[in-house]
This record gives sequence, C-alpha cells and structure tokens, in this order.
Amino acid sequence: MVPLKMDVTDKDSILYAVKVIEENEGKLDILVNNAGGVGAIYPLRAGFSDDSGSVRDERWSDSFFFNLRNFEDWSEIFKVNTTAAFFVTMAFVDLLKRGAKDGQTSSVILVTSVGAILKCCNNKPAYAASKAAIESLTNHLGAEFAYNGLAIRVNSILPGFFRTDILPPETYVELNDLLRSGTPYVAGTGAVPMRRFGAEEEMAATAVYLGSPMSGYTNGSHIVVDGGWHLVTT
Repeated sequence: MVPLKMDVTDKDSILYAVKVIEENEGKLDILVNNAGGVGAIYPLRAGFSDDSGSVRDERWSDSFFFNLRNFEDWSEIFKVNTTAAFFVTMAFVDLLKRGAKDGQTSSVILVTSVGAILKCCNNKPAYAASKAAIESLTNHLGAEFAYNGLAIRVNSILPGFFRTDILPPETYVELNDLLRSGTPYVAGTGAVPMRRFGAEEEMAATAVYLGSPMSGYTNGSHIVVDGGWHLVTT
C-alpha cells in the first residue's frame, strides 16, 4: 500500500499521484473515482416533510432562486464531482493499460449517486446534475476505450443512503429515524423500501465485483445500490 494525498481538481497534484503509483507499482489495476461534494443548496422544498403551498409560493416568486446563487457555485461542484473524474481517469490511462494483461481488463469505477436518476433533486439541483453528468461520462469513456482497443472497463455505482462525511452527524440521526419509520425523505419521494442505511460492506462488495474478473464483460453499466429507493420515487 502506498500512502498518497491528491487534489483531484489540480493537474499538478494528479500528475504527482500518477508518478508515485508508476514508481511504486508500475501499473494500475483499478481506479475508483470517489471524490465529491454536495454543492449549492436551494430551498426548493420546505424541509423533510413540510411542503405547504405558502412556503413554496414565497420561494418561487420573482428572482429568488436566480439571486440565491451564482455561476461559480455551480462550476465548483461540477469541477469536483464531474470534471475531476475525467481528468483523473485520463491521467491514469497509461497505467491502467499496463494493468490489463493476459486477456483481462483493468477497471475504472465512478461513484455517482442515486440522485443522478431521481426526478426529485432534494434541494440539490447542482449536485444531482453533476452526478447525472458522471453517468453520461461513464457511457462515453466505456465506449471510447473499447472502440479504441483499450482493455479498460468503465462502470458506475449509484449509492443511496450511506453514512459518510458529506453530511453532519446529526443529519444521519434524523435520517435514520425516517428510514426506520418508512417515512418519505421529502415530499414527492417514496420511503426507502428496505428501511435502513446501506452498509459499508454492501458498497464495497459492489466495487469489488466491478474491479474483479467476474465483471469482465460489464462495461458502461450503472449499478444502483439504494435499497430500492429509486423504484418508488417519482
């Protein structure tokens, strides 16, 4: 194991990481793009369950949402969630090519979010849009690598509710109560059918599958790991 720190939004930092891996390993078998952030929050809904008409009327008046954020707010979240994944992947292409051997393939895994496919963005339109863009990037890279004879597969994982550092701890306490009770997260969404958070092992097992020879014929796929939430959300 090689300890390594990298800023995925900085080209020099990315190239340094490539240099370290090349000097220590000479190749790369699996690349997981897992950096991300939430980005600009918009009070599109009044909260987890309060969706009263009066509140929505206030917030949808005149130029409220236009004035709330600026272009830089959106650019920053796309830079971290979407653009960085492209540049990191392209920087490691040569090492990924070396990782593919004896008829096997190397693997690129893009961690996105179930928010990429939900019709309700839960007050995070920039986040949802950036994750949807990653789904498109998965398709394009998977196809182009294959068409150009590169033995590099590209797939994505769309997690639902997992405990991570992306939100404050108190938020997960509230979320846990909602999940266990079968209460919808916000108006316009269904309750998570399995009524719990996903376990770290379940997310990890999905990544292990996509990184292993067992998924050797899986390319450009999008695996949803959300306890069935996307099935019941409009």
